[in-house]
Amino acid sequence: MSFDAEAFSILQGITHWLLIFSAVFGIALVVAFLTSLVAGGAAGPGLFFNRLSEGAADAASTSWRRVWALTMLTYKEAFRRKALLVFVVFALLFMFAGWFLTGTEQAPQMQVKVYVAFVLTAISWLVLPVVMLLACWGLPQDIQNRSIHTVVTKPARRSEIVLGRMLGFIGIGTLLLAVMGAVGYVWTLRNFPAPSETLAFDADADPDREETYEISATLGTRINVRIEGPDGQARRFVAANDAELASLMAGRYPAPVEEQARELVRTLRERNQPVLVSRVPVYGSISFTDREGNPVERGINVGDIWDFRSYIDGATRASAIWEFDGISHDRMGDALVLESHFEAFRTHKGKIDKAGLEPGEETLTCQFTLRNDLRSQTARALAVGKGFTHLEPMIRQGAFTPVADELARIADGLSGRKLTLTDEQFDDVAQGFQDFVELLRPFENKPAFSGLVASARRAAADARSAAEEASLERISALPSSLTGLSQDLAAQSRELKARIDEQTRTSVSKELAAGGKFPELADAVAAGELETAAAQLQQLAENLLGGEGTVDSAGLAPLAAGLNKLADTLEGMQRLPEADKLAALAADCASAADDSNPQALAQALEALAGGFRERAAELEWALADLNVPLSSFQVREFKENLTPVRRTIVYHDDQLNQTRTADLYEDLVHGDKLKIVAQCLDPGQLLGMARPDLFIRTPDRPFASGYFKAVLGIWLMMVLVVLIAVTASTFLKGPVATLLTFTLLILGTGFHPFLSDLVKGDVKGGGVLEAAYRIGAGTAPTVPFEQSTATEVIQTSDRVILGGLWGVHKIVPDFNTFRMSPWVANGFDVPWSTALLPGLATTFAYLLPCLLIGYFALRLRELEAK
Repeated sequence: MSFDAEAFSILQGITHWLLIFSAVFGIALVVAFLTSLVAGGAAGPGLFFNRLSEGAADAASTSWRRVWALTMLTYKEAFRRKALLVFVVFALLFMFAGWFLTGTEQAPQMQVKVYVAFVLTAISWLVLPVVMLLACWGLPQDIQNRSIHTVVTKPARRSEIVLGRMLGFIGIGTLLLAVMGAVGYVWTLRNFPAPSETLAFDADADPDREETYEISATLGTRINVRIEGPDGQARRFVAANDAELASLMAGRYPAPVEEQARELVRTLRERNQPVLVSRVPVYGSISFTDREGNPVERGINVGDIWDFRSYIDGATRASAIWEFDGISHDRMGDALVLESHFEAFRTHKGKIDKAGLEPGEETLTCQFTLRNDLRSQTARALAVGKGFTHLEPMIRQGAFTPVADELARIADGLSGRKLTLTDEQFDDVAQGFQDFVELLRPFENKPAFSGLVASARRAAADARSAAEEASLERISALPSSLTGLSQDLAAQSRELKARIDEQTRTSVSKELAAGGKFPELADAVAAGELETAAAQLQQLAENLLGGEGTVDSAGLAPLAAGLNKLADTLEGMQRLPEADKLAALAADCASAADDSNPQALAQALEALAGGFRERAAELEWALADLNVPLSSFQVREFKENLTPVRRTIVYHDDQLNQTRTADLYEDLVHGDKLKIVAQCLDPGQLLGMARPDLFIRTPDRPFASGYFKAVLGIWLMMVLVVLIAVTASTFLKGPVATLLTFTLLILGTGFHPFLSDLVKGDVKGGGVLEAAYRIGAGTAPTVPFEQSTATEVIQTSDRVILGGLWGVHKIVPDFNTFRMSPWVANGFDVPWSTALLPGLATTFAYLLPCLLIGYFALRLRELEAK
């Protein structure tokens, strides 16, 4: 089952329901009118309209006090029929269920899947038969026993009888479901208690990352693992209250051994990972590239019958690219967690997990890269159509001044009729410039250097504190903040050169030069040599860490003032000034191309060329490609692979051969969109990927959230069964009503997907008659149907039959809509828009038709008949 179903459109659902209801109701009225005309002759139409007016009067005069009385009467009848004996069966199932379910040798996630599926399935298939039998036999038995005479003589309206019966049986089912749901929830919690160990560790600690691990264990109840990452930051992974494991580790590893420490961390993480959770995934769209890096529709097909996944080659440029929408700090927080579930296809022998590998055995390694390819997207957008394709290499190199000159030359060609475009080429140009407009929109009012501003503010505050303390030995934060500032300054030096004018640099330099303590730093800033200024800050931080000399307030106070001045200068800068004006100019180009007007397009291109010349430096750095690789990890095929992503990412830039930092939301997320590229690093191996195989995991919700939503889905299904059963009992006897309701339940559960495919024409081999003909002739479903008079008759007849099946498909409810247990069993929260809302809509869609059919059927029925 795929857990990324499309969101349900309530407006489209209401429109569709109104169309079907109006058509069926109109046909029913016509049939009823003709029947009354045939049966009653000239008096038939009057009788028909009298029945309709009486029905409207009954609906308007419904007494909820009488409905409540009939509801309570239904309650009492159900109790007399010993409906609550179903609790005995339920109790017996749960008393002995543990004997037959999975054992402890299976992974906890697999055990949870079996237990939760058993609980929810048992609840649904105990509640549904009870309420179905009660609802199907209630009215027919009252009519047969003539006990309904005491009701209709009160008087009670037929609409109140139908409504009271429905509410009564729904109430009985709700009581049963509430008790069973609560017991099932407690029983599940008791079988999967929270982990007993107490863990305290950094969330980013991952034994598959390039980090240094040390272990120390004592013959007590405590295990310590010291982790030192590539950033030099030390963390601790602590397990307490596990005397058995602590004793074992103390005996096996008396000295620090890195691989054993990694194994221990991996073991503790798995043992302490909560299994009863409700994950809330954010899915994206997927695309692929081939071995040469060219875009393709799908990856490699390795011969699987189920082509749900496509595969990518290892150690090539083949990749799967996910694009996620709606990514923001407010929604995701300071860090992201990526969860992946990839499938392996191995061309030679090896183990899927890194743990326990023998020498020479192959691993299966995957790497994620966060990509912001604004320059590539710009090139694809603007280099379309005749005369524009040569812009692509210039845009990819960031040469926007030559691009402006070329746009002006193209404008001259269009105005002088030296360049002509076809209508199709005009359409391509219009779409390309419209795409460029969408790329520019997120730049509007977006700060350019907020990360650098924060670093400068932090370093300035630490320098001010050091000046007030008058002793660097007592200030430990300043060296670290200066190091961070130097890294951010070096990373954005090119952007700063393009944005800060000489007057601003001189102003900042004067602040830094005050006191005469940092003349080299001040000179570097004044000259615009920002890489040198970053190196000066880093050297100052290293000197402070080494205790080389002291700097009094006469030096630190000017440093703080200069850094604050730099922060003030950068704080109000936009990432791309006048992005809205550039977007307006590009939109004019798109509009002129859409109108196929060469003269208007020429004028718009000339104006856009001027905007490009004016903002060439800003465009060069703002529209840049950025690829930030994350640490590679070993794929575990049948387990979840979690990859944490911090907001500030430290990575190595291979092109510049230096370590850089990137801000997740400022540098990589553009317009609330984030691209993640997945590649397989091992040659001779392939990774299978589909859209739901990678998602962003937002903070988990409690298990109760998903569990009781699934119980709500069972309740909605039970309500619909009651509506159908009571309606059937108004015109059928008990056994026949039961048979009809059960048939609809089976059709709506097991055959509705097949009916849907049949109506849509997705079933190979054609319709019923064509399939029968193919079977008799021994023709495969994939072979084209021979065109002849006989085959035309068969296909025409099939279309008529499929028209009738279309009506059946629309009338029979899809009970699979209420099947929410797979979400919970697989550890996902039940989403509102894709699961609960369709269930609610389906139930309420049948409420009014069932009330109308039940009322008129009971109205026309002889209640005295047996």
